[in-house]
Amino acid sequence: MDLESLSKRELIALIKGLMKELREVKRDLGYEKSEKLSEMFKPNIKEEPKKPGAKEGHEGVTRPMPEKTDEKKKLFLRTCPKGHRVKKIRETRKRTVEDIEIVRKIRVVEYELQGYYCKKCRKKIFPKIFEAMPKFRLGMNFCNYVCERKFRYRMPFNLIQKDLLENFGLKVSQATLVNAIRAVSGLLGNKYETYKKLLIRGKFVHIDETGWRVNGTSLWLWKFKSKNTVVTVINWRRSHVIPEDVLGKDYKGTAIVDGYSAYNLLQCEKQRCWTHLTRHSRTAKKKYPESKEATEFHESLKSLYDRSKCAKKCKRNRTFFENNLKRLLGKRFRNPEIVKIKKFIIKHFDEMFVFVEKNIEGTNNAAERAIRNDVIIRKISGGNRSSNGRHDYEVISSVMQTCQLRNEDFSDVVMDELKSTADG
Repeated sequence: MDLESLSKRELIALIKGLMKELREVKRDLGYEKSEKLSEMFKPNIKEEPKKPGAKEGHEGVTRPMPEKTDEKKKLFLRTCPKGHRVKKIRETRKRTVEDIEIVRKIRVVEYELQGYYCKKCRKKIFPKIFEAMPKFRLGMNFCNYVCERKFRYRMPFNLIQKDLLENFGLKVSQATLVNAIRAVSGLLGNKYETYKKLLIRGKFVHIDETGWRVNGTSLWLWKFKSKNTVVTVINWRRSHVIPEDVLGKDYKGTAIVDGYSAYNLLQCEKQRCWTHLTRHSRTAKKKYPESKEATEFHESLKSLYDRSKCAKKCKRNRTFFENNLKRLLGKRFRNPEIVKIKKFIIKHFDEMFVFVEKNIEGTNNAAERAIRNDVIIRKISGGNRSSNGRHDYEVISSVMQTCQLRNEDFSDVVMDELKSTADG
């Protein structure tokens, strides 16, 4: 076939035909399947992975012996493992074993409430039950158990159903699990609002956000973490309006945030995250391995931050580190990634070393750790199915994470709130 004699339209048709034949050949040989499989797996990022296990020189740690022994048993032998008769000797050995007791039991209690009549109120009154929510047949232990499995251990409803059936012989529907969570959420609503007020009084707050889904719609989950309080907010906005609504426009503390531009409009004092900053410089170093200025800039920036963390020990103030940073930024850089980082630091120069003169962190890692549990739950369950479920998630996740932060028992907090509501 003389290709030079063919027209443009005939050449296009010929190329399309050849490409179709090539795809069919690849499909028959299995090339397309292998290419798709290779796209599913991420490439190995670390060329030299760390050696697993403890570091050299690290002392081994064993489980401490229990202080209390509940039961003692003596074991004897009549024959050896091969069936021969054995003779008793004076030597004995001791071995301590810790184990769990699996109790599969449902406790059903029938309450008989004695009625009374109050002459002054002119109405009948009955004693309050604190072991169950009002108009809910299942007890508080059940409700707390479901909440902990859902929000702390990230279990979907079908696995919680299976867990209750296998461990307790209790058969419930998923609607019952949702109602239990909703009942606890309604009980803890005032506690959630109290946590928001405590955030405003705090000296600092870590803020971070991540994507969230409610009935297939994309929203944003915001996490606010102070010294001993965590608040979760789910909203369709990803702007400065959400932090202002939670903290107020007159917030007197310091907001520790990353480089997201929405935080620029906050009127409060801000501390930018150094972990994000050094991560960007490290990325530039890896992206341009032959660039000497990228390597030097990253090492200088990281060294400056490491020294600033020890400011109190070396008796250096904020001005000292700001002057060092100015000298670093005074150099001329041609690397495009380094130029971007330099512009960001210049724009937020007054927000880089606030942590040196105040007792706060220089990174936003606290918010990253607090939001990690929500990211895992999102990957497992996909978010919420309704706006009511979204509100329940805000309340219970906030209270549960705050309890973990304060070393409090979530069940005790729920019971205290139930009793205070009944007394009120």
